Amino acid sequence: MSVKEEFSAIKDDSGLTQFLTKHGFVEDEAATAKEKEGFARSISSGVLGIYFGQINGQLATITYTWRDQSRTFDPQPDLHTAVLFCSSLGQATVAFEV
Repeated sequence: MSVKEEFSAIKDDSGLTQFLTKHGFVEDEAATAKEKEGFARSISSGVLGIYFGQINGQLATITYTWRDQSRTFDPQPDLHTAVLFCSSLGQATVAFEV
């Protein structure tokens, strides 16, 4: 299974954590904090983490966000989205409800 296929198979927070650990990604805490400040006024979306690592010797990033899907009188689960970008692989996105 290719790295992109492996990433695309992620179905939950646990799967993302396993992927990050397996491939040696680390959180850029400064970038995460800066992005969280930008979303501070929003009660319906935000950044959970920005991670950097290498895939096949190329710099790769994963941006992990959440969004509240609820509407008035219609509660819905939050949607977590992770976007992987690597110049050699392109971009892949996974999303799952929590």
